[in-house]
Amino acid sequence: MPRMWTPRRERIGIEVYIHLTYDENGFWFFDDFIRRLRINRNLIERILGKGLPVSSRIGEKLERISNRDLGLVGSIAFIPRCASLMGVTVDLPRTLPNWFSNPPEELWEKLALGVRSSEAEFPLHHWVEVPRSEDSANGSGKVKGMIWKYQNPMILRHIPLAYYTAQEIWCRRDPEARKIGTRILDMISKDLKWCAATVDEMDVWWDSVWSQCDDDTPSVTKLRHG
Repeated sequence: MPRMWTPRRERIGIEVYIHLTYDENGFWFFDDFIRRLRINRNLIERILGKGLPVSSRIGEKLERISNRDLGLVGSIAFIPRCASLMGVTVDLPRTLPNWFSNPPEELWEKLALGVRSSEAEFPLHHWVEVPRSEDSANGSGKVKGMIWKYQNPMILRHIPLAYYTAQEIWCRRDPEARKIGTRILDMISKDLKWCAATVDEMDVWWDSVWSQCDDDTPSVTKLRHG
């Protein structure tokens, strides 16, 4: 078996992002995160596409992150972070309304992290040591472990939160609402390039969710069209 080497900075970047997503139930835009850390996008894709191993201690975190039905209760750190980094001046809610829900299961699964602009499945992998045989101990064996696939994918679960946040900024008439809303939509689009879900699919989902609310403000997705 050939030796498998995972780029260190990019591996750590993925693992940190997973930990933060787990801790906050949705952290931040993935593409912007790796830009801020100056992580090589091509090496991220190499890890994902070739199944290079990352930490073997994130299985529980991925299981929680991928759970669509996990209740979004309590304070949502994504919203104040978005307000702070984008200069929002109006007050935004810190919790999600009762009418908010994550996308349906078939669309939720498409929010899994993958190689950019690919609809193929690129799950994360980890290294598992195997007991060394007597021959291996004597130096004749070469296999020291195996690469296993994680059962759960890394869902970019902040994307639905980003739609909601952009909508609230638009509805509350922040002085820069159009500019900020357009910027958030652009960041959503960049992250969706790392997923199988498309911009059209997610915009249609949000339009449907928003149409059920008693508010005559147009869906924030209209900002994509001028």
